[in-house]
Amino acid sequence: MAIDVGSWLAIYDEPLTQARYIDKAELKDDIEAEREGLLIFDVRNADFCDGNIKDALNITAQSIYGYSGIGKLVSLATRLNASKVVIYCNSSRDRAIRTAGWFQDFIQEHNLINLEVVILTGGIRGWIAGGEKYTNLMEGFNY
Repeated sequence: MAIDVGSWLAIYDEPLTQARYIDKAELKDDIEAEREGLLIFDVRNADFCDGNIKDALNITAQSIYGYSGIGKLVSLATRLNASKVVIYCNSSRDRAIRTAGWFQDFIQEHNLINLEVVILTGGIRGWIAGGEKYTNLMEGFNY
């Protein structure tokens, strides 16, 4: 059985740093320009519905076990030659902030200067609220 978000937040330490936020327009521009090195992680779990941003990988936050698990995510990003990693959840308040913060801490600790992690302001809700010019850049969105 999956752990609920509140319990997950209580179990694992808060990150030491916070990744910067980007607005949906910046991500939209990156997607439309087919920015090289762009990698998007959707960290929703049970609320993973209504589709996802084009090409986003769904890796649930609850499957990342704090600092002990974030290295696997960073490793995946480096193997995929990512230079900009965007993380979002439903609203990008709890899970995205925590995951991106750990990611940022790992980047700093290991001096990975060619890798940036950012949080999508408003999460998928904010993306959908932007209307058709955003929802057209989604997979599985049926509204």
